[in-house]
Amino acid sequence: MGEFLNLAKELCAKMTLKEKIGQIAQTVGGYRAYCRDGDDIVFNNEFCDTVKEFGGMGGLSGLLRADPWTKRDYNTGITLQMRQSAAAKLQNYLKNNTRLGIPTLIEIEASHGMQSLDSVSYPVNLCVGATFNPELFEEECAAIGKEIALSKNHVAFFTLLDLCRDPRWGRSEECFGEDTCLASALTAAATRGVKKGGALMCAKHFVGAGNCQGGKNIANVSVGENELMNFHIPVAKAAVDNGADFIMVAYNSFDGVPMHANRRYLTDVLKNDLKFDGVVISDGFGVNTAADMLGLSKAEAAKLCLNAGIHLSLGDGGNFAALEDEVLKGNLSEREIDQAVIKVLEKKFEIGLFKESEIDSVSDFLTSGSCEKLAYKTACEGIIMLKNNNVLPLKKDTKILLLGENADDIYFALGDYTSPKKEGLGTTVKEAFSDTFQNCVFEKGWSFGEESDTENVISKAKNCDVICLCLGGSSVRNFGAKYLDNGAVVESEAFMDCGEGCDVASLKLPQNQLNLLNELKKLNKPIISIVIAGRAYELTEVSEKSDGLILAFYPGQEGGSAIAHICSGKINPSGKLPVTLPSDSAALPVCYNSVTAIGGYVNCKNPVLYPFGFGLSYSRFEISNIKVTKQKVNLEIENKSEISGSEVIGVYIGLKSGPLKMPEKQLKAFKKVFLNAKEKKKIEIPIPVDSYCVWTAQSGFSEIHKKAKIYVGTDSTAQLICEIEI
Repeated sequence: MGEFLNLAKELCAKMTLKEKIGQIAQTVGGYRAYCRDGDDIVFNNEFCDTVKEFGGMGGLSGLLRADPWTKRDYNTGITLQMRQSAAAKLQNYLKNNTRLGIPTLIEIEASHGMQSLDSVSYPVNLCVGATFNPELFEEECAAIGKEIALSKNHVAFFTLLDLCRDPRWGRSEECFGEDTCLASALTAAATRGVKKGGALMCAKHFVGAGNCQGGKNIANVSVGENELMNFHIPVAKAAVDNGADFIMVAYNSFDGVPMHANRRYLTDVLKNDLKFDGVVISDGFGVNTAADMLGLSKAEAAKLCLNAGIHLSLGDGGNFAALEDEVLKGNLSEREIDQAVIKVLEKKFEIGLFKESEIDSVSDFLTSGSCEKLAYKTACEGIIMLKNNNVLPLKKDTKILLLGENADDIYFALGDYTSPKKEGLGTTVKEAFSDTFQNCVFEKGWSFGEESDTENVISKAKNCDVICLCLGGSSVRNFGAKYLDNGAVVESEAFMDCGEGCDVASLKLPQNQLNLLNELKKLNKPIISIVIAGRAYELTEVSEKSDGLILAFYPGQEGGSAIAHICSGKINPSGKLPVTLPSDSAALPVCYNSVTAIGGYVNCKNPVLYPFGFGLSYSRFEISNIKVTKQKVNLEIENKSEISGSEVIGVYIGLKSGPLKMPEKQLKAFKKVFLNAKEKKKIEIPIPVDSYCVWTAQSGFSEIHKKAKIYVGTDSTAQLICEIEI
């Protein structure tokens, strides 16, 4: 790394102040930089003028991004066959039209696959969290990283650091769940995977965004410093420790201070305590947002955010560009600009931007089918069976009535930050059920924002053996929606209750879905409810009136096949809840490891419907001979059934006799175990050495509690095994 640092310093020394500003004030969005001309692109005036003014650019975000916000589709955007030539043309333009010829880092949203035309859409993070399988996720992320590198892009914008502590937040789908241990393990896996694939990892968002007050996007974080440091910061540490190259700052404020202007966290914690030595990048128009929050001018906000620790301003909006005048006026030292520029240049040298190299065909990689197989496998492991009154699995000749608008449209399974899809890419639930079962009839039954087609559905249901009712929410953007500058939804013509900017007050499913369920229940036919969604909804009524209940979250483009194969028994479900499901919207917070009391209210005695970690299987497992030390747990697990399957075993720890009130129990280690029919295995689960450490202002991260209770089980209701002296 010293070699790259020296090269960056040497190059920075050759640059004018204007050229330096161009490296850290990332103004032009990649999707705004060009116009499509057949199978080629032509750079527009905004891009060319910016390059001319600043002599280059540090990064370009979303050159390949396609979605309703960018207004890029197959007619206007960069297709798979154009990717490599478009990137090469961009870099050649910079080389030939600037004094120093410095190439740019090309960034792309990639949290569940590249947000670009022809890319595979994998399950969203909430579904990934349900897999409890970091090894599988690392393999998936290596494929994403490889696709980015083969596309001649460089930086993966990846949501990793947010915990879903309030399911009303529209971006819940982007979280791995509510738990620090689970999120840290998957964050580490994603970071290793993307880098193994050949791309740079940008982990977002730092820090605490998932704990926004009332579940409202960009709101103040509603916890104290102890909770922020003990729950959220360890996830960021996992990213840093595994080689994250960029850390993206969150929009939210903490104790009234916008995180973009928060030197305490961006410098003291992230850089000094966690030893992060990469690029700190703002979120899109994040410096602008901080300026609005504090009532500052662009120059004032830029100086504040630069001093706080930000190196690169994404969607700058003229904020970091104003730093040039501040230096010329003597209000800012050019050395502070240099420090940021050197960080950006260092990453350019590290990724090999200054070297010509031949790369394989991205088209060959994507058409090989390997990415679809990974998407399918992740979906299979991330789908959760919550209830089964002996109705599942279904036989192939069962007469099925399949219902729900979201069963017949692939976009309802994909989540936010999704690109347009060619027809035939991926499989809907309807298509998968038709392929899997011999006698499946589909009726829409209900549509988002419309009344249910109850009379017609009741008539069709009388001739079926079982009703499969697809329910859920929607993160589907449309080209008629209105957006903020950063891409968050303000208003949508189509129904949208999940995704960035779509926070909700109630966690109930749309009323027309519940109305149809109630009418179907009167028929006394078996009902299997399949929930396809981007958050933890209140499913009490659905659970009570269903004989089978499956929660798929947004399972990606291969999710339809995964759902059908779980219902048929071809796949044995192994997904586990990465979040606690509330019994009532008003019962929040219900996170199993909440520091605050989570007992019931007088009018809601049981706030939890299904606990964190819960999930059924077609197999039956038994755990025995549990032995605990401070360093590890040994046990035996047996598959008592005739069906091969996987089970997740968790080690939960409750710290006692110390200066902080900690949760009754927190997941500290877990292992997913596959067992053949009737197989018995001896399992060892190591307990990480920092499992007994907490952060306090006086001691930092240290082992300051005297006792620990150890719980072992398959979900957060795990039973107490012993208490140990620390």
